[in-house]
Amino acid sequence: MADSLYNGETYNASMKNLPQPLRNATAVTGPAGKMTVEPIPQILVNRTLKPINITQPQANTWVVDFGENLSGRCRLTIRDSHTKTNQAVTLHYAEILMHEPYGAANGLPYFGNLRGAKATDTYIINGNGQDPEVYEPTFTYHGFRYVQITGLPGTLTTDDIEMVHFYTALTRSGTFQTSSKTMNAIQRNVWSGHESNSMSVLTDCDQRDERLGWMGDAGLSSDAYSLNFDMSAFFSNMLHNIEIEQGDDGSIPDIVPWVRGGGKPGDPSWSAAYPQIAWCMMHYYGDSGVATKHTTGLMKYVNEMMTRTPEDFTKYPGSYGDWCPPAPNKKVPTSVPSAFSFTNNLRQLAEIFKSNTSAAAILTQTADDYTKRFEKAFTTSGGQYLDDLQVSYALGLTLDMPSDSSQPSAVKFINSIHAAKSHLTTGIIGSKFVLPVLSNLKQGDLALQIVEQTDYPSWGWMVFNDIEPATAIWELWDAYKEGPGMNSRNHHMFSSVSGWMRTHAVGFHIDGAGMKALRFEPASVQGLSWVNASYDEPKHVEYRWQRHGGTHCAKACGVQMAAPWWNALCQSMWSTDGSAMVERTVPSLQKVGQR
Repeated sequence: MADSLYNGETYNASMKNLPQPLRNATAVTGPAGKMTVEPIPQILVNRTLKPINITQPQANTWVVDFGENLSGRCRLTIRDSHTKTNQAVTLHYAEILMHEPYGAANGLPYFGNLRGAKATDTYIINGNGQDPEVYEPTFTYHGFRYVQITGLPGTLTTDDIEMVHFYTALTRSGTFQTSSKTMNAIQRNVWSGHESNSMSVLTDCDQRDERLGWMGDAGLSSDAYSLNFDMSAFFSNMLHNIEIEQGDDGSIPDIVPWVRGGGKPGDPSWSAAYPQIAWCMMHYYGDSGVATKHTTGLMKYVNEMMTRTPEDFTKYPGSYGDWCPPAPNKKVPTSVPSAFSFTNNLRQLAEIFKSNTSAAAILTQTADDYTKRFEKAFTTSGGQYLDDLQVSYALGLTLDMPSDSSQPSAVKFINSIHAAKSHLTTGIIGSKFVLPVLSNLKQGDLALQIVEQTDYPSWGWMVFNDIEPATAIWELWDAYKEGPGMNSRNHHMFSSVSGWMRTHAVGFHIDGAGMKALRFEPASVQGLSWVNASYDEPKHVEYRWQRHGGTHCAKACGVQMAAPWWNALCQSMWSTDGSAMVERTVPSLQKVGQR
């Protein structure tokens, strides 16, 4: 009878009892353009989940908990239906249960953060057919952990219902396990959020009346996506879609494919996804063809952005900036991330077009010039970046990394972390760059302390709080108490932490496009005692190490690597004979806290 991506499906099974046909079909004009084969994996069912709990908080109302917040829908078996013709059974989907400040914790789901999405499937019982009747909606999907069911004849058991979880059939790239319970849990949540928000496009969320291809989210998550899944076909198609939406002037909208919302042109940090994803294709998958295929589009983007670039970077335009820093922290002016994002893009484009030496030289020189203008606009003579904020330091130091952590700007950055008691004060842009900058400054222990936090605000807090423990990544650091306006519990815009965990934290570095050159450098942090990780794309690598000795001993690592295909390893401590397995003990990589 009705179907909607946001509102759900209404299916009247009793209409099967009516004479056929009901009415003739109406001929309409088909879509214009050329039909082509979908170049990315199709959306497929990944798995089904049985409930971990079913309650009946009030009469004729069942609440089913599947234990994980995922994309999909329910398959419901309706028993004792033979006398219930035309009775409506409704399934109303939700991410969380009611709790303060939304209302009393009464066991019923909370629907407020779905906004205008009804997220409800309705099945009208046939009653004259086979008993039991089985219903699974077809033309919709939802993001949910809980489903509230009303109108059901009889009782509901775990045998009667299951979640059908599906998404674009991306292949996970490898495994990840460490001695850190918190890191492992965050990684599981990132995998879950990445999968649920891969629905032919990278949606921002999977549950409310939005589910759009926001470029800011996609660009900031693209490194983590590339390390967690084979994204080669998906990102190739995404670049094609971006180029389709590109304006004649070279501008990129905030949302691709563009259907509604956002800006045209987009915020510079959102438009930055175009060269960022092109860079990922080259860096992670060795796709040198991206430079040729997208030369025109990328150069149009550069030219358009340069027309928007003011001489004074404090006047750099922007709409969103460092989106969603944790309350009550101050948000940096949008000019800072806007100026950073385009400057960083120029460096990425210089890598992409490195075979064109003249173009690469111009891009590099422009990036160097813009870096100086960034520093002029946002630093003082004492090395302090704007407002002494973590995000200002992280972005500035990414563009111009000091040789060591004793440089004034590096010292002030580290002090800003200590001042926040090893917590982040950043939104989605700053959060991506704080951790790699700390690692590059040889402050891996401090970066790990941030990730290991389990109180507010932190990724660990999302997982381990006792109010609504998350199984995906939240949109807001304080989602548990924020209102319904913008409060998804399954978002990927803060998932960039996985990129740091999969590289700096475990000591795996890609120094050559397509993993042709790797650097294995076990992280010099006392907080990790062992790592067991693997990577499958574009080629297979297994990487394991463990620390021997106590907290006050020099670190030594027993390392195993399986990478028979490598061309070069950029660390002299590793064998380069190309054997199937190399195992070496590396004494005293760094003496941390030795006494």
